[in-house]
Amino acid sequence: MEQFAVNPYDPSLKTHKLSGKLKEFWSFIIDYDARVLLGIVLLYRR
Repeated sequence: MEQFAVNPYDPSLKTHKLSGKLKEFWSFIIDYDARVLLGIVLLYRR
C-alpha cells in the first residue's frame, strides 16, 4: 500500500484497468493471493 501512495503505476504493483462487469474499476496486486480493487473518482472544479 505504501508503494501505491508513492506511485500508483509502479510496475511492481501491476496496476491495471479491469474489464467486463468491473470495467469501471482498477486493480493492483498486494500479494500472491490478495489484490485491491479501486474506483477512481475525478473531481473537476470550474
